[in-house]
Amino acid sequence: MQNPLQFTLDPSLRWSYEGLLIRPCLPEDSRGIAKLAAKVFAESRPVSVDLWEAEWNWKFNGEHLGLRGASVATDANGEIVGHYGSLIRRFQIGRSIVWTGVPVDNMVAEPYRGGRLQMKLFKHQETWARMEGTSWGIGAPNPAAYVVGKRLLGYRNLTSMKILRANLASAARRGFWRMMRWRAGWRHPRGARVRVVPEFDRRFEPLWERYRGAYTGVEERTLAWLRWRFGPGVPGRSYTILALESATGDEILRYAVIRRPDPGDGTWMIVDLFGSTDAEDLRALAEGIVQWAGRNRAEWLEVRLAAPPDHFQALLRAGFYWEGNEQPVVFWVFDPKKVKRRLVEEPTHWYVTEAFHDTQ
Repeated sequence: MQNPLQFTLDPSLRWSYEGLLIRPCLPEDSRGIAKLAAKVFAESRPVSVDLWEAEWNWKFNGEHLGLRGASVATDANGEIVGHYGSLIRRFQIGRSIVWTGVPVDNMVAEPYRGGRLQMKLFKHQETWARMEGTSWGIGAPNPAAYVVGKRLLGYRNLTSMKILRANLASAARRGFWRMMRWRAGWRHPRGARVRVVPEFDRRFEPLWERYRGAYTGVEERTLAWLRWRFGPGVPGRSYTILALESATGDEILRYAVIRRPDPGDGTWMIVDLFGSTDAEDLRALAEGIVQWAGRNRAEWLEVRLAAPPDHFQALLRAGFYWEGNEQPVVFWVFDPKKVKRRLVEEPTHWYVTEAFHDTQ
């Protein structure tokens, strides 16, 4: 794949629109993008310009890929007034690995809203994507963005992540933990056990190649991706890694990544799950998550997941419930020659967790 920065000199990627210049972003744009984000998201996410800049550099300069996929709009004074970012990731569709765009931090300054700047930024991304070899895009829009995307941007439904929750505070009052202590007497038939690990060590390296065959549509999870996505270098985030280890401890069978709640929020998020699909392994990790969260006095657990039924059954048996709430996941195709629609458009083909878009 070519480096997207090579296209900054290509006239076809320097668009004029109502006195603005739309172009691929440059490394030196990070501060201006951060200032715009701090203004646009001041109410929904009041964080500093410095943190926004650190996040942008982490998102778009990940060592696992080394690709930058963002477009910006600047005014006559060179100030950044619009940003459309797409994380460039790798997804498996069938048995092929294809480059994929995941949109994040799409924003327009207040004076430029109400027009078609957002549409122009999206179309710029589409043109750029074809040039850099990105085949398709995937996203989990909020309700407002979902409506706009369906009407104007050509979003199509891919699948839905079911939102499962476990009320651990209420469960404790109902004596649930006495039951869990009794169930803790169950032992994995091959002696596997769940424990906290400090990092994604070398034991995680073969995990992707070992278990990718169980899925038709899924994001690639190499060791480099795991370390970038959940490692200590993530600005403003910290994660706990639970691993289902073999009896000898030298093999990882399955893992879960937990994000602790922000102050004032009692919900602990299970951001990612991956690994063996063996029924006993699914059960062991699901129950291990609940027991670990209970020991840490978590009030609520939540997981957003599109997966085969056996994955959900393991979570439901461990104390989660589903009230019918779902998060839509959408897609659009940049290069139909590289993406087989019959594989993409079948919802049951997909394994999706919050990890693909939870980058704030």
